[in-house]
Amino acid sequence: MDVTGKTVLVADDTQWTVDLLTVVLGDMGIKVEVAVDGEEAVAMAKRTTPDLILLDIMLPLMDGWEVATRLLTDSRTANIPIIFLTTRAGTSEQLRGWSMPVFEYITKPFEISDLVEKVKAVLSAEPEEKPELREQMRREKLRSLLGLKKTGEDQTDQGR
Repeated sequence: MDVTGKTVLVADDTQWTVDLLTVVLGDMGIKVEVAVDGEEAVAMAKRTTPDLILLDIMLPLMDGWEVATRLLTDSRTANIPIIFLTTRAGTSEQLRGWSMPVFEYITKPFEISDLVEKVKAVLSAEPEEKPELREQMRREKLRSLLGLKKTGEDQTDQGR
């Protein structure tokens, strides 16, 4: 999965998160752009059309919910994949996030290896594969969030 040369917009106002993602993604050959508030995130996404946006929900000037809504409803930015990366870990907030066509909802603190895996998957998918990948990631997370087993696992225990 070669992601060299791809661009990721990190929209986060926490310096530690920005520094971590800049180093880790940069070491993978990914160009990192940073927005520290919601208005800047929308403007940068429209101007540079990144390959992926890592979006915090708690941003100054415009929260991540509004940023995502604006980007997903604008024809210029609607196809840019979004991964929420936030401290907002409540079930209702995660379900709200998953009601939007985003690729992932990752809560802080997070395992960097898990984030890197998701970033690689999204950045390496061909455009025609992205809707299916988004739906697959969404289903996996919703099952986990709601405490559901995969269909195959459900059938395994029925005969006992």
